[in-house]
Amino acid sequence: VQGDFSLALLPNPDGGEPDWVFVAERAEDVNVEEIVNRFDELARQQGYSIGNLPLMDTQVTAWTKLQTSKDIKNNGVARLDALVKGVHTQVGNYQIFATSIEAMGKALEADNSSLGASNKFSRAISALPADNDGYFYLDWQGAESWVESKFPIMRVVEVAGKPLFDNLRSLTFSSEGAENGIRRATIFFNLGVR
Repeated sequence: VQGDFSLALLPNPDGGEPDWVFVAERAEDVNVEEIVNRFDELARQQGYSIGNLPLMDTQVTAWTKLQTSKDIKNNGVARLDALVKGVHTQVGNYQIFATSIEAMGKALEADNSSLGASNKFSRAISALPADNDGYFYLDWQGAESWVESKFPIMRVVEVAGKPLFDNLRSLTFSSEGAENGIRRATIFFNLGVR
């Protein structure tokens, strides 16, 4: 990846594992088709089928495995399910990868509801220097339970910083490069009453 990119973690409304979405700007001097074909081949080597399907007026490629299960609602009749491992597509000058059809759907409909267009994100980056190497943004309210489940030490950190974490809404980190061999960064804590 040589241009702009974004990596997003989307919470699962059912409480399961969250989905990931990766969006990368296509560089002119990089043969993206060759790279994507290599990813498809790696998926095929791991036993996944590669297939194209329409999703919201966009053709996407999915990596799937077929599996059978019992349909409890239909007296235990066997049914065929497709387990999706990943999905990818190109939209304009961007290549998008996602871990599910639902996540890809959210990415494709994100024109007006994207993080970059949200007021919460705009406020979070407004306090940071405009000249930077990019942002790391964490919506703490949406990610708290997932972060705690993956990093149990966070519960200890939360107890130690209780006043901060009780009121933390989001956290934004921005790297500003190095000066005299020392890396510089800014962290912005968005606090509010829950």
